[in-house]
Amino acid sequence: MGGLLISRSNRKASTAGKGWPMKRRILLTNEVVHRLLPEESVRLERFTDIEDEAAETLARVSRWNRFPNAKLSNSISHNHFGSWVEELRLNGLTSLTDVSARFLGESDKILLLNGLKELTLGVAQGLSKSSSIRMELNGLKSMSREVAACFGTNRKLRILALNGITQISDEAMAELSGFGGWLSFGRLRQISERAAISLAGHGSSLHLTGLKELPDNIAAILSKHRGGHLVLTGVRSLSEIAAGHLSQYQGYLGLSGLEHLSIEVAAKLKLHRGELGLSGLTTLSIEAARILAQRTERVSLLSLRDISPEVAHVMCDKAELFWVIPGKFPDSIRELLETKFEEF
Repeated sequence: MGGLLISRSNRKASTAGKGWPMKRRILLTNEVVHRLLPEESVRLERFTDIEDEAAETLARVSRWNRFPNAKLSNSISHNHFGSWVEELRLNGLTSLTDVSARFLGESDKILLLNGLKELTLGVAQGLSKSSSIRMELNGLKSMSREVAACFGTNRKLRILALNGITQISDEAMAELSGFGGWLSFGRLRQISERAAISLAGHGSSLHLTGLKELPDNIAAILSKHRGGHLVLTGVRSLSEIAAGHLSQYQGYLGLSGLEHLSIEVAAKLKLHRGELGLSGLTTLSIEAARILAQRTERVSLLSLRDISPEVAHVMCDKAELFWVIPGKFPDSIRELLETKFEEF
């Protein structure tokens, strides 16, 4: 294949003397990009490196405008904002030049760069100019303060996924909290009070799905976040005190990792103003159901499948407050719920 460079010599090489074969390098050239663009399904994830000219072409050429007969493929994504956006799946890339990063950052396409394990300052400066719907950098395990500062000034990129980060300094988190779009951390297991204070000041949706525990002091700080969505779906249990703090949160509160809902925690969450996600629960007591029925905004219970007829009646009486899937229940309960709830 012309323009496709494969480093065959690496097949018998080893890394760090351990005898493991190195991954072969496959270069995406500008010639290859132009050959791939007319194809119905463009798969870019096998490429480990990219030429600057190829990055420029991918960033600036819309294959759907240039080739109107091409069918929608995995290079296109229908995003939740309601429009079709091109998606560059470059997860095979393990490095970028500053120039390539600048070209990709100037693009409005969704960028999936999950193969990058670290970012140099130059690459971060280029990528952080993005005005796309979403950028994924889930291969990063940490982020320096200087790199975080680059993204912290971005007000156009809507979603930044950093779901591989396991550690980040308080200083870097302070810089990153200035980012103007959704922030997502899927593997960050704990945060300090200082980091929590920074994140509470973040002005958009915050996904801290890597947290498995939520200490009372961290809950108190995060409850002051005003970005519209606070998603803590990794938390498996919640103290009454932490629930009391979170009840003060204004906006969507995602607690779908909770495996049990005590009466005490339900009583606290009853006071929360905003939609509440409890879709990790599979069962619900009649006492907790009656408490949740006193809320003013909806509760999502999409995994619920084991409830008594009494709980089902409570939900039917306040159908506007509960979101369940009738098909998950035994026939007798399902038939009752179907009088008020629709499948989706």
